[in-house]
Amino acid sequence: MIFPNGDTLTHASMNRNSREHISRRDFIRQTAFGATAVSLSAGVYGCAASPVSPRSDHTNRFMSNGKAVLLVVEGTDTGKMLEAGLSRLNSFAPDWMPKSLAMKTNTDSADPYPVNIDMELIQPMVRYIKDSGTEDVIICDAPTTGMDKDRAFKGLGYFALEKQSGVRIVAGDAGARSQFVPVRDDRWEISQSIDVFRPLHEASFIINVVVPKRHVAARLTCALKNHFGSVYGPERWSAHRKAEEGADGTKLFDKTLSEFADAVRPELTIVDARSLLTKDGPKLRGRSEVKRNINKLILSGDMVATDAYCADLMKKYDDTFDPEMIALQLSYAEEIGLGTTQKNNIEIVEVSA
Repeated sequence: MIFPNGDTLTHASMNRNSREHISRRDFIRQTAFGATAVSLSAGVYGCAASPVSPRSDHTNRFMSNGKAVLLVVEGTDTGKMLEAGLSRLNSFAPDWMPKSLAMKTNTDSADPYPVNIDMELIQPMVRYIKDSGTEDVIICDAPTTGMDKDRAFKGLGYFALEKQSGVRIVAGDAGARSQFVPVRDDRWEISQSIDVFRPLHEASFIINVVVPKRHVAARLTCALKNHFGSVYGPERWSAHRKAEEGADGTKLFDKTLSEFADAVRPELTIVDARSLLTKDGPKLRGRSEVKRNINKLILSGDMVATDAYCADLMKKYDDTFDPEMIALQLSYAEEIGLGTTQKNNIEIVEVSA
């Protein structure tokens, strides 16, 4: 399988034998983390190519009466919930389903749902999308480097899905810079440029598929934070390291998080909130608790409204969480045009399945 920029894919994952390849461990050992915020996000090793504009505008196609639609589907059958939600989107944007799309999943390990997205959601999603006429479907993520990325995709069943359904699975290597495209936007306060995973940057339509869960550095990972897996590893690792450096580092992290999401700009976000990982995360460890039977899927073209809703949902089931923990992320994301936190600008549509 050949990757669009000429890199060879081995077993549906990108070849890491590049002189630009760097592991997370090597990066941490080599990089001076006391650098300024500007140098942190300017591309740690300098840009391999001149930055280009992000892939699309900020137009949300899923609107109702000038308001961002937040579709909340409740039920116990995942396939029926997903079909009800995706079909309901047609009333807000008829014929929205594209001929080709990329699905950006959450696959940072082989740990089961709700740490990662699982086949209970992905399989019916692929069936619905292909039955609706979408001819080319890529499922991709660049969660880590080395063999860990292959183990994650294999353990979660993605390579088996590729053989069964004909979708393309692209397991990116976070440390291989040639697999990323530098983009920039003058509105960003922190990042001079951000390297975006090429299959996402070149996609005509992106579905951001998300698990809502607690996160040590981000406090909550949902629609915005999911795009740490969409950018070049050293950039995200630097941000994580900065988050450990007090209040100023946390502010830098939160704004960088929003800029990463802005560099990708997915058209649709689908949140799998059938269960929640509460109290600790993003993996099953320490105080982590899984709250089951939440039984919700959330669909929206507005990442900010999605995260605001999911923050309130997390608060309901996790007494250690407060939406104020991500207030800066949301306010900055709103400032740079990724959506709204204003309830009078959001139309919540509830669907039972």
